Amino acid sequence: MQNSRWWNGIIGGVSGLALVSAVCQFWLNAGTSLPAQTALAVTLLLSVVANAVMPNRWRFGMLPQAIRLFVLAAWPIALPSLFGVSWSLIGASGFELSTSVIAQCVGLTLLAVVTLGVPMVCSLQLSSSERRVSFGMSLALTAAVGGILLATFIGPDGCGLLASASGLVAFVTLLVRRSRSVEQDSNLLVQASSSSNGQVGNLPDVAALISVGVLWVIGQRMCRQLIPDSFALMTFEWSVLMAGIAIGRWLSSGDRRRNVIACGIGLSCWTWMCLATFPLGVRLALWENSTISQVWLLQSLRLAMAGVVLGPIALSCGALIGRGNSVVSATAVIGSVAGAMWLLPSIGVWNLALVATSLLLAVVADGLRRMGLISTFRLKSLRTGALSAMLFFTLTAPVWVRYQPALAAKVLFDSGVFVASRAATPWEQLVVLDEGRATIVVEGDRGTLTAWKFAGSRFLLRENGVPKGTLSANASLAPRYVPDVLPIVLPMVTHERPQSVLLLGLRTGEPLAATTMFPVQRIVCIEADRGVNAMCRMLLSRGENTSPMNDDRLETRVCDPALAVRTINEKFDVIIASADQPSLPQAANSFTVESLRSAARCLNDDGLFAIRFQHIDLGPRSIRALAATMSAAFREVTAVEIAPGELLFLGTQSERGFAREGFVERWQRPHVRKLLASAGWDWCAPLRLSMLNGEAIEQLVSQPGGIVNVASRSTWPFRLPTEVMRWENKLQQVQTELAKHSRFLLAWGGDEAQNADVAARLSEWELSRAIIRRHQDEFWAYRKQVKDHMTGSTRAMIQQVSHTKTESGLHPDDDRRLRYFRTIGELAKNSRLTETDLDRLRRFESPFDPLVTQFLHQEVVELSSRCSDREPTAELRHRLAAIYFSTPADRSIRNVADAMQFVNSTPAAITDKAERFDQLNALLQMLLSRWSARGEFRPTSSRVALNDIERSIAAAETSFATLDMLAAEGIVPAAEWSARKQYLERRLVRPLRTYRGQVLQQYVKNERTKEAAESLPPSNESDAAQ
Repeated sequence: MQNSRWWNGIIGGVSGLALVSAVCQFWLNAGTSLPAQTALAVTLLLSVVANAVMPNRWRFGMLPQAIRLFVLAAWPIALPSLFGVSWSLIGASGFELSTSVIAQCVGLTLLAVVTLGVPMVCSLQLSSSERRVSFGMSLALTAAVGGILLATFIGPDGCGLLASASGLVAFVTLLVRRSRSVEQDSNLLVQASSSSNGQVGNLPDVAALISVGVLWVIGQRMCRQLIPDSFALMTFEWSVLMAGIAIGRWLSSGDRRRNVIACGIGLSCWTWMCLATFPLGVRLALWENSTISQVWLLQSLRLAMAGVVLGPIALSCGALIGRGNSVVSATAVIGSVAGAMWLLPSIGVWNLALVATSLLLAVVADGLRRMGLISTFRLKSLRTGALSAMLFFTLTAPVWVRYQPALAAKVLFDSGVFVASRAATPWEQLVVLDEGRATIVVEGDRGTLTAWKFAGSRFLLRENGVPKGTLSANASLAPRYVPDVLPIVLPMVTHERPQSVLLLGLRTGEPLAATTMFPVQRIVCIEADRGVNAMCRMLLSRGENTSPMNDDRLETRVCDPALAVRTINEKFDVIIASADQPSLPQAANSFTVESLRSAARCLNDDGLFAIRFQHIDLGPRSIRALAATMSAAFREVTAVEIAPGELLFLGTQSERGFAREGFVERWQRPHVRKLLASAGWDWCAPLRLSMLNGEAIEQLVSQPGGIVNVASRSTWPFRLPTEVMRWENKLQQVQTELAKHSRFLLAWGGDEAQNADVAARLSEWELSRAIIRRHQDEFWAYRKQVKDHMTGSTRAMIQQVSHTKTESGLHPDDDRRLRYFRTIGELAKNSRLTETDLDRLRRFESPFDPLVTQFLHQEVVELSSRCSDREPTAELRHRLAAIYFSTPADRSIRNVADAMQFVNSTPAAITDKAERFDQLNALLQMLLSRWSARGEFRPTSSRVALNDIERSIAAAETSFATLDMLAAEGIVPAAEWSARKQYLERRLVRPLRTYRGQVLQQYVKNERTKEAAESLPPSNESDAAQ
């Protein structure tokens, strides 16, 4: 019975479900960081060793098999409790894991051995030596089905319970079938003894297996450039490995030397072929993403692509291991996988592939030498030719093959590219739809990190193509991204006196840069990925000021954030979790109730916890689930909509809640105003954000889907990736749901927020945005409207904190505006100005005033033409600030065209050529955006429209000439700029020329009508009256 195919298939299926349940629960408890993956590898290796050294009398026979089957069936039931006890023991021991990577590896390995060691050993010992193909294929199949399909509906513990039920049925069946005699059991022992004495493997075999392990890690990294990472992908990859090993061992021949030669040549060739055809894989993945709307079909094609890449590696691994039970082979493969994961960020994909294939070719050369060249090539001519072609390709590929992860990051995770692809945009132009340029590419622990430069000074960081966050390297030229700033500002302002802050996640460094602007005493930053730390250091060092990474108050630690809060022995006033996209594996454990309760235990008495939740591709159900999970972890919970598609959940254990005294006053403090001004916001703007209070949270939780996200039962990492793939207007569904319950954040201010000063400030914020929206290319229009607002305002005089009165008797803001206009009047009368005169006007730039600051930059630009000693860099700053700090509704054209001409004609304004290229490219993109926004409105004057068109075409053509020159100097690849130029000519210049012809016809027609009307004789009304 133990050697039958059906029996090994059954126990293989039970083992697969039990293992996928246990491993997924481990990921949800310990995370998917590099130490956690290392712990899994070490546990698997220890299980292989334990299986090898165990006496045969304990391995085979009805009773040992029945015991192992019963243990494997019962283990999933006890696993959630076992995780809870393990974490309790770790917490009671005071063993803090966040301070050392070695401590994390040791601690997580102990956790993995305790929770996963038993099911791994039982699974290995349940397989029959003669039916390992049936066992391995069944294990791989059920693991894939469990991780991809079943866990989406019933969670990891549901898969475990299914494995328990199946295992108990098999256990009863084994007890009933007592037909096997002691003599048959003894025969099994003899067979097992003979089969376990397989070849241990010599040095070439071990070297080949090490190369296979390295190439497996490379294949995984390549798959993550083409396919969004998920638990489904992770389980499928390991299912492919198990199936490939089973089939490869079955297909392996008795001649190990020939196996090594065939696998070495084939796998080396396959590796370089995958790297060479990577752009084709990107095009195929783009076609799938932009064309296929059925979730099941898209998921199947994505996994099939991963199987194509990883399948040959898995088959080669099985063929090289052969039919023996060598522990050395398993150690070589598992050890090389773990080692490659640690080395990949330092060496890189291409270099690591070169090392692995070189080692394989060295093994092949050794095998050919031992076999003799004559015997090797006594083959048919066709085989000899194929072998020669494969060798030639493998040897020459490193010369011309280049790995291009930036290509996948640019086109596979951008909705604009999807739309353009469906509109039949040429492929070479899909990568240049915007000004984004990959300036830095770094390999991290979890994936490839690419930093893309936008707006001249803002970086967008992508991890495996998925946007991770933004960073403004120069906040005076390009504003900070508001959704990256508000998760810091909101909890820091809500808390009265924060002194210690815990940041869970760096993202791009923007959360850290914002936190350092607050007067706190201590900042602890936890980030799991070494590559993210390195990337943030590089990006923050490019800023105009000292890097926040060098702040004396900062302490950085490399650790999974959810793991850190479970073992950290400190308490903080504010904890801010900058979690990644919820559908990604690294964020799965951040949203479990266990992690949130651990974070709650790390708060001081009045402490606040905040976690960012990006739901733009998710439906209302995920928001209800997170609301229920937060409510289970914290006494008071609220959520603030910081941007369309993004919520900031806040929790506290304090009875004081969130509406605390002095809330409005804290928004007006200088450091808060300065930080918000760097994002283009006034201090009052956040008070208009939508908010879900405690009652609204309770209503959300009471609706379907409001289920607490427990680690053992979590369906998030399985369900959310499929939710992202679903083609529906999920954002509108969420907004409709939230609109029923939302209120304004202003409610936290209480009576303090209900005074005339706050109301007036909010109206001024709306007025400034309305002026920009209504008066395109007429910035001076704000002067009259601001003066009318000042004279028509009925708000009472409100004294400042110092109780000092203004000389004019006006409100301090109005008094400052009056002095601002007087300064403009004085400077306007002077025909020859100096930089000192302009500095008088620049003094009004800070603090931020919605009726002054947003218009001051253009005032300085207009006055700079009279300056005899004008400073080009300072003038460029005002030109760019007037453009980028404006509202999205701004349709002004002239300031953009003038800024382009200024950069073209004044090289001294930007001495760095790469920076000059980026600024001009970004201004061209802004000009395209402004004309796209203006296309919906008819021009009020044909003459004015013609002037704007001519200025735009002239600026674009001059910029093309400048960029041609810079591209020729090697700033960017010539082919990339050529494609970008063709795209801009097709989308910007040609439509403008066509539009110019249409407007010109209308202008001529109007002029002729006007001339005809003027040529008519005046009518004699008196004669007509007679």
